[in-house]
Amino acid sequence: MSYLDHLLALAIFVLHPIVAYVSVKPIYQRIRAGETIERVKIYRQTIIQQWCLFILAMLLFFFQGRAWFVLEGSDTVHLGTVIAIVLTVSALALLFFQVRAIRRKTVDELAELRSQLGVLGGLLPHSREELKSFDLLSATAGIVEEVLWRGFLIWYLSHYVPVVVAALIGSVGFGLAHAYQGFSNVPKIVGVGMVLSALYILSGSLWLSILLHALGDMLQGRLAFEINRRGETA
Repeated sequence: MSYLDHLLALAIFVLHPIVAYVSVKPIYQRIRAGETIERVKIYRQTIIQQWCLFILAMLLFFFQGRAWFVLEGSDTVHLGTVIAIVLTVSALALLFFQVRAIRRKTVDELAELRSQLGVLGGLLPHSREELKSFDLLSATAGIVEEVLWRGFLIWYLSHYVPVVVAALIGSVGFGLAHAYQGFSNVPKIVGVGMVLSALYILSGSLWLSILLHALGDMLQGRLAFEINRRGETA
């Protein structure tokens, strides 16, 4: 590894979470104050920031001639891939039915769900235009975050610790990187990171973790949209 690898790891594990938290904090303050925020603009800015980091990472590894984002196969890779596919389909099905179930909620139940979202709900989609932009953000997060957090970071950390430990450390960092969503949500996001890491390790490829991450975010965006839209019109 070169010093550029260490700098990239530092940027992903330390700098990026700090920037995300600091940049979102004033937005939350505006939401609490009842101000109108431009969610589409925020989504687009985040998309640009993520792709810039992704391009830098790709340039680094392209010029060093590495294929670090695919784990080596093993004797159990076929079974692992099947298990990973089942986990992916099950998780997506669960999220899909949660979105469907929202349509049967009462006004009081929607109010409770909106209170559970807290200030984060003000950052999530309220209109169909915002939902479309959020879909682009979800696709970006699925690709960029999986390549960086699962592909690069597990590869990087596995030079110092076993792969499973590297995945665990990366998942904790992934959770902390999303602390801007509320520290109470960090354990849940760490769990999501562990599931995505498991898909990567079981299948030996990033494709399933990218798919689950992107579609999972899209479905959660629709879940928030339904809660916000119906809650506002109730």
